Amino acid sequence: MIQSFIVYTSTALILYILGNIATSKDIRHLHKTGTYSSFWSIEILLSILIFTLIAGLRYNVGVDYPFYLSEYVSLQEFGHTHRKTYEQGYYFITKLLADADLHFFFFFAFWAALQITLIYYALRNQKFLLPYIGLFIMLSSFFLDWMNGIRQSVAECFFIFSINFIKEKKLIPYIIVILLASLIHKSAIILLPFYFILYKPIKWATPKIYIPIFIVCIIIGNTPTWISLVTKLEQFLILLGYQNYVANFQDIFSNLQSFNWGPRRISVVLANLIILLQYPNMKRFYSNDTYLPRYFLLFFLGICLYNLFANTSLEFLRPIAYFTIFTLPMAAYCAAYLRKTNKIFLYCTLLVLMCSYIYFSILSVTSDNNTILYKFFFNYI
Repeated sequence: MIQSFIVYTSTALILYILGNIATSKDIRHLHKTGTYSSFWSIEILLSILIFTLIAGLRYNVGVDYPFYLSEYVSLQEFGHTHRKTYEQGYYFITKLLADADLHFFFFFAFWAALQITLIYYALRNQKFLLPYIGLFIMLSSFFLDWMNGIRQSVAECFFIFSINFIKEKKLIPYIIVILLASLIHKSAIILLPFYFILYKPIKWATPKIYIPIFIVCIIIGNTPTWISLVTKLEQFLILLGYQNYVANFQDIFSNLQSFNWGPRRISVVLANLIILLQYPNMKRFYSNDTYLPRYFLLFFLGICLYNLFANTSLEFLRPIAYFTIFTLPMAAYCAAYLRKTNKIFLYCTLLVLMCSYIYFSILSVTSDNNTILYKFFFNYI
């Protein structure tokens, strides 16, 4: 448990410090030349390397880790995986690594490197967000999520990257990126229409409208029997590649129960409320930033859907992760705004709420045989 505190905290702080250095250099370069500094700076490269090492060196971190490991080892030893329905892009890269007889460290490290590189590169012109991006990846729910559903998490990172092409009104590159993402996890195909949904920055109404919507979703989601009305979604979920999760679909609806409001859940909801309340101020402060309203729409969609389906099961929550991942840039925007405007109390509150998730998760562990505590593979293999 102590090792987990040390690894998660130290990695988060290193990423935060490197992000701050990259931000300072970018500001100086912008003032001097009128252009943004190069993405491929030593600070960003170090950030990617450190995150990649931590992800690659882990053992049994993420619920699906044993499955991914066994499939990779099977491909190395027998030339095939147990599951036959992998997307072509994911299978091609995995087989390439396996055929090279690379240690599984490189398998996990590769996907982690792709995840963080896509996120950082998507924000290459908003480097002031990077200190908080690194901090929140490690100390909020994102690291554990990314280390679990690796394939879909990579596709989610592709989606954040693709927003650049929506902003630049480049349909073909956007389609290409989403199709590439679908080769890693085919559910990404549902993201194609969002080019047209996000084509123009959306002018949102006041918190008097979207906060009640958020609260109504929480209330409805806390009485989950309503979900029986949408049982026909089974075929849709299978189409998106979640067939392994819906094998016992009927059992899902017979075992629904009221949501447990623990400290992790409460901290997430409170952080979301701060972002919602501060969004009008953030939008005025970043008035020239056309990424922000697009990120906000996806963030808002994500938190509403998540709370609506919170009492159901992973089958429903997995596709929603394409939108809840936008909590990451929105929380970073909010933290940066609160710091720049000297709203120190709210700033500290948001940081505590966003960064408490991993610590609550560690403290909730009752056995060393779990997928939350950080473990180095060389201590076990």
